[in-house]
Amino acid sequence: MRELAKNAGRRAVRLAMRPGLVRAPLRAASKGGVLPFAIWSRLPVETAFEVNYPHGITFSYLPTAYDGIGRQLYWAGEHFWEHETVEVFCRLARRARRVLDIGANTGTYSLIACAAHPDTMVTAFEPVPRIRAQLSAAVELNGFTGRCEVRCDAVSCECGTARFHVPAEALPTSSSLHPDGFRGLEGEHIEVPLTSIDALLAEEDAVDLVKIDVEGFEHSVLQGMERTLHQHRPAVFLECNHDGPVDALEAIIAAHGLRLYHLRPGGPVRIEGFGRDASDHHRNFLALPPEREEWLKV
Repeated sequence: MRELAKNAGRRAVRLAMRPGLVRAPLRAASKGGVLPFAIWSRLPVETAFEVNYPHGITFSYLPTAYDGIGRQLYWAGEHFWEHETVEVFCRLARRARRVLDIGANTGTYSLIACAAHPDTMVTAFEPVPRIRAQLSAAVELNGFTGRCEVRCDAVSCECGTARFHVPAEALPTSSSLHPDGFRGLEGEHIEVPLTSIDALLAEEDAVDLVKIDVEGFEHSVLQGMERTLHQHRPAVFLECNHDGPVDALEAIIAAHGLRLYHLRPGGPVRIEGFGRDASDHHRNFLALPPEREEWLKV
């Protein structure tokens, strides 16, 4: 049986490489649940395709052969990748005019923000050169170059330079400031510029919406934007792993009077603390100023 499954997978890969009539029904089968994850998760996607998110948010995604996010969006559909987070982000992005995407990776959230409103300005931070190149190409493809600045900085509470760990993958999703790699992942170090949001932005540069995904250094990002949090009161999406800086994050959120929501498949759930779920299911949260809670309404 295992050999049969392997052969079926090889046939699916060969079919997926063919354009036109073959690829379309294969994609329909994977989206419909007929093609199992073990097969479609290995199928390449190397051409741009349209992504359609809630509230009429549409853009073109530009993948590479080893792009895990691109594979999920293309073969499984928009509902598969971080849907519980994306749906809420889309709601808030329609209201936001200044967005920061910290740990942008291939830029899905940056593209959503630009597509959500024609006046929105985005700054995307992605230190890994090969990922940043893919993000920049997608920004150009969608005509967002004038509204989306793509920066190479790692973001923290300090400024200068830093050794940045990049896992040994073609398109890693767990690059970080961890000196030994996130959870001990093997890889290499590159030197990158380091900045804080408060040092980078002028006091009058109002920020409405922030997304932070930096593999355990979310608290350092927030510490480096205390002025921005106090003065401009942005909504903040952030990842928090069970072994992450839970106490530090809860202290910052409490100090700024933000309300915490756990982003779950059924919708945002108001909570008092992150918890420490070792399964790490649904790791994304929303820290929202009370005065922006109406933004959650559709």
